[in-house]
Amino acid sequence: MDKKASSKEKTKNFKKNKKRFYIAMICAIIFFIAGYAIFGNNGLRDVLKIKEEKKGIVTENNALKKENEALGTEKELLSSDKNYIARVAREELGMIGEDEFLYKFESSDEEKVTDK
Repeated sequence: MDKKASSKEKTKNFKKNKKRFYIAMICAIIFFIAGYAIFGNNGLRDVLKIKEEKKGIVTENNALKKENEALGTEKELLSSDKNYIARVAREELGMIGEDEFLYKFESSDEEKVTDK
């Protein structure tokens, strides 16, 4: 009878070990999948990084849209408004009108010394 009891215990232990093995394998697979989902290609880490890049690109895009609108307005003014054209010519190119005079004043020696 000891052999039958021993045989039953071995079978019982084998079933317990087999069940533990399957549970351990399932846990290992779940941990592997979770790790891959977080750290693998296109995982959570990459998704967060891409979201940050997208936010920066959207901000830059909005700034470029505003700049584009300003340049469009300036283009319209340069093609139609003679007063604006004259102002830009004076400010950016240093030009003067036909009936204007340009006076350049040299600073005195005292001012030159104090500027240095």
